[in-house]
Parts: sequence; C-alpha cells; structure tokens
Amino acid sequence: MKDIDDSYFTILVDESSDIFTKEQLAITMRYVDKLGQVIEQFIGISHVSSTNVLALKTSVETVLAKQSLSIHRIHG
Repeated sequence: MKDIDDSYFTILVDESSDIFTKEQLAITMRYVDKLGQVIEQFIGISHVSSTNVLALKTSVETVLAKQSLSIHRIHG
C-alpha cells in the first residue's frame, strides 16, 4: 500500500455466495507503481447482508478504509 501514495487506482469487485449461501464480496485493486508497473493486489473479502447498491458501496468503503484508502481515489 505504500507504493500507491496519493495515486489513483481501480477496483474489481466480485460478489458470490459461500457454501452456507452467505453473500461475500471480494475486492482487488489495480494501480501503477512508481516504476510504471501495473500492480494487482487482493485487499479484502467482506460478508454482505444484501446485494443492493447501498450495502455493496458500504462494504467497499469499509474494506478500503481498513487499508487507509479512499473511495475518492478510484479512477473510473
């Protein structure tokens, strides 16, 4: 996470159910490091109670905050 500094990044979010039919959200980020290399890194998995947009957004924000990342740095 130190390589990213204040740079922009993108995220890949994938939702699926586990064997107990609990919804899970896996989040991977992609960014370009100081050497110009594209880096992909898994940053977290979260259980979600609902797959509506508000619940998913809240879960993404929580995982990003645990890594000291801001949703405002995501480049779309």
